[in-house]
Amino acid sequence: PALEASALIDNEADESRVHQRDLPLSAEAEAPGFEPSEMTVARGTIVLRVRASDLAGVAAVEAELEGVVDPTALQPVDGPAAAGSGQQVTYFRVATDTLPERVHRLWVTAEDQLGNRRQARFAFRVDRTPPALQVRFPADPQRPEGDEMAQRTADGWYTRHDELIGLVTASDHSPYTLTATFQIATPIEVEALGGVTTEPLDLALADFQEGRYPLIIEAVDVLGHRTAIGDPLWGERPPPT
Repeated sequence: PALEASALIDNEADESRVHQRDLPLSAEAEAPGFEPSEMTVARGTIVLRVRASDLAGVAAVEAELEGVVDPTALQPVDGPAAAGSGQQVTYFRVATDTLPERVHRLWVTAEDQLGNRRQARFAFRVDRTPPALQVRFPADPQRPEGDEMAQRTADGWYTRHDELIGLVTASDHSPYTLTATFQIATPIEVEALGGVTTEPLDLALADFQEGRYPLIIEAVDVLGHRTAIGDPLWGERPPPT
């Protein structure tokens, strides 16, 4: 049978958020379907509309949520059209509120009256937590022992060097944007597809006087979940000799 499908979020008004509302589903026999980042939800119900057609008549359209044993997570809506018709439109509801945070794959299978089958996959991601974010300034092996790049205190980072090199690490289930802002400069501005990203943070301080300077680092995923670190950077100059 030929397969066509689309997916949309059902109850956005109930605090549901979705990255992309309407997604066609490639249903070729060898097609892997959409990449997981194509649809990301925090909660709510995904409605999958499947249209199957065949000259010999459609016998059945079924769906299976991979790796999920809860029978209430995936259910047909209103029942399919009568088996044996030339085409059949079936709706499935996927309740995401109880699904774990990860990539989920939903397999759709259509079978005609002669036993021929075709299968397609729809992948989506459940993400309810903001990105993890870490900032560190590792010791420079070329400097004397004890001469650290920066020291962390309750008031922020302190450094007496003209150049400060750090590392920013972010991670999330979903695609996210990682940025770092220092004064008017943006030393980091990258888009990640998900997973772990580590970026160098190079701050030039030679032209700065001694004082407090804002350093803001944040990661925002496609659903708007945000994590920010706003520890200030204190530039110190050694006393005259």
